[in-house]
Amino acid sequence: MKTILHHRRSEILLGISLLFLSVQVSADVIDLTTAGADGSANGALFFQFEPAGSTGTGRIDPFLRIQASGIEQGYNTTGTPEYDTKDAQALALADVPSTQVDGIMYREFLLDVNEPGGNKSLISLDQVKIYVASQSNLDDSQLGVPIYNLDAGTNNRVLLDVSLVSSGSGAGDMLMLIPSSLFGTNEESYVYLFARFGDNQSTEGGFEEWSVGHDQTISCTILEVPEPATLTLLAGGGLLFLRRRA
Repeated sequence: MKTILHHRRSEILLGISLLFLSVQVSADVIDLTTAGADGSANGALFFQFEPAGSTGTGRIDPFLRIQASGIEQGYNTTGTPEYDTKDAQALALADVPSTQVDGIMYREFLLDVNEPGGNKSLISLDQVKIYVASQSNLDDSQLGVPIYNLDAGTNNRVLLDVSLVSSGSGAGDMLMLIPSSLFGTNEESYVYLFARFGDNQSTEGGFEEWSVGHDQTISCTILEVPEPATLTLLAGGGLLFLRRRA
């Protein structure tokens, strides 16, 4: 009897360990390499995205462009550009549109990636940090603590496939929604976005560009993944409708 109980206890512990492992793996990668895919990390929502209507280079108005081969990173400032930043503009909080999801308000950002396609169509977004400050010309040593960090408490990344968007560059590939409550209430403050690409899927094409979101309505299903330390699985999701607040 003791042997049977021992084996059952071992099976339970093994099952719990495998459960934690599967949760950790699924929480680390936000896979947007299929049409309509979505995910979440540290309170932010991420959507594979292709805008409706006319498209083409120059449709978006980026506040940040970065470019390098292999790994690239940069952030927007009106001060001296750093890292791989090729072009940057000041971004006032008032210019970042709001979107409501399931009763929660978010600020909306749009990412356009420019990779060669074919067997080089994948790119990884490995770091995102967002800051709010009273000046637009700060360098990274002056930014302080981010209000949002993709990697807070873990090592998240977003995987993107440029071949999913048929409209070419300058249109957008991903929507990122950051909870509005993190930004405070001063609409005259400035928003800084730091992004790093290529640690897991290298960059080999043109600019990666960040702009504010488009006026779009999309539907999606979000699966909330519990923290690895949580002992109970909470699987959920539903049809969520995103619409710009009038």
